[in-house]
Amino acid sequence: MFTQTGNFKEFVERLPDFIRTVVHPLDGERFIKTGQKWISIDEFAFGDKGEKLVDHILPIESLTETLIPILESCNMRNLPSIPQINTTKHGHYRQYYTEKEKKIVKKIFEADFEIGKYSF
Repeated sequence: MFTQTGNFKEFVERLPDFIRTVVHPLDGERFIKTGQKWISIDEFAFGDKGEKLVDHILPIESLTETLIPILESCNMRNLPSIPQINTTKHGHYRQYYTEKEKKIVKKIFEADFEIGKYSF
């Protein structure tokens, strides 16, 4: 049983088991537990044969900067700004990971790191 933990290190170390038993319990079949809020980009943006199913993949970190030009290219003008709500103040994500945790996360989300051009 997986319970919520306030310890980031423990969360990351338990992530591989969580993915295997909760997110993909049916031998790799694509399955998201009810209420699950995250999924790897390659699981919804690409088909079974690797074909891209979406026109754009936008990084949430710079949504306004990347979305506005796309909307303008569709002749949408005078767009309202996108508000940032429920934000938190914290340092850069890299500072929260040990080398062991970086390795775990990179292995699980390898495709996201490539697609989103993320790095540690």
